[in-house]
Amino acid sequence: MKDKLRALYASPVGDAARLVQYLVRLLQDDRVPKSAKLKLLGSGLYAWVDTDLIPDGGGFIPGLGMVDDIILLVHGIKCLIAETDSAVAVELWPGDEASFARTMTVLAKVDDTLFGNVHRAFTALYDKITGKSTGDVSR
Repeated sequence: MKDKLRALYASPVGDAARLVQYLVRLLQDDRVPKSAKLKLLGSGLYAWVDTDLIPDGGGFIPGLGMVDDIILLVHGIKCLIAETDSAVAVELWPGDEASFARTMTVLAKVDDTLFGNVHRAFTALYDKITGKSTGDVSR
């Protein structure tokens, strides 16, 4: 049984487990900016609190209420890593370089798909309402 668990952890499936361990390491390390830690903790608090932009329980479309929570959590994780010095970020990763690169690529793509699309949609809506062109200012 232990060998099967070790093999699973060593595979790409283990990247999720490494990411959790990595987040704990980042939050505990003094070299990580406090502002980045607060962004992640704030997004976690938002997901945990019942009062929400899109209510979590029993809405019109089941599960829709968790979408905003997931978007903010993923973006909080991405911000925490992006605002950490790259040498520190790589040093704290509990796996090899390949698993780090794989996880960071997936995280960036998921964040852009979720947060990026929402950000672009709100920017376009704001531009349309105000008649101004703010453009898609990078986050």
